[in-house]
Amino acid sequence: MAAKLRIIFGDAIRSLRQLWLEVIATFFVALALIGITSIVDEYRKYRNTPDGGTLRLSMSILFSSVMLIFGLHTFWKARKIR
Repeated sequence: MAAKLRIIFGDAIRSLRQLWLEVIATFFVALALIGITSIVDEYRKYRNTPDGGTLRLSMSILFSSVMLIFGLHTFWKARKIR
């Protein structure tokens, strides 16, 4: 019975999984873009007072990089499903 359901709904489940991965990847890339705006703001603050903003700037860069990598990896996974 399970094999028959897998045959019947296999394409629909595959399409839903691909859609889910694309939505999550878009969310990650959006977070990376928000992080990039934070990098610009933190860099402006760092340029004015270099003593206080090193950690905040580096954390913004790390956050944006990780979110961008997650987003691109998830888009790649969604493309592999096809």
